[in-house]
Amino acid sequence: MKIGVLGTSNSILKNGWVPTLESISAPEDTVLNYSCGANCSAYGLFALDHFEILDKVDSLVIDFTLNDQSFCDAGVLQYGEVESYYYNLVKRVCESGVEPVALLFFNQKYLSRDSFPVREMHLDICRHFGVEVIDLFSIVQLLTADHNPNTMLARSEVI
Repeated sequence: MKIGVLGTSNSILKNGWVPTLESISAPEDTVLNYSCGANCSAYGLFALDHFEILDKVDSLVIDFTLNDQSFCDAGVLQYGEVESYYYNLVKRVCESGVEPVALLFFNQKYLSRDSFPVREMHLDICRHFGVEVIDLFSIVQLLTADHNPNTMLARSEVI
């Protein structure tokens, strides 16, 4: 199986999740990383054609939630623009027969909230197309009793 990764700097970290995926994948599996830092889902649409990704992979992990929200927060993109980019990205992947998986990273500043707008939008789009989602925001919220961003990620001592 050929697994593609299309995302942001979270997907190109030297000791990040992609090298871990590569190390635990079956020997016959190949991981192809088309990610680029400091970008958003508009890059994803560009990359699909530029690298002919949909002709090269069986499954595609999509990681744009964190940067899409950051671009909206900074006023670089409007919410509607991000929605259009992400919707069309997911739609094209689904229509191609490639199996998409959405990986949703988040910024720690949102931990004191129940959610954040771009996450909700990405979840809605994924539900619309039946895309599997790995939502790290939900996972962290479930794993922590207190949602205080100042203490929840602090190391606790084991006695």
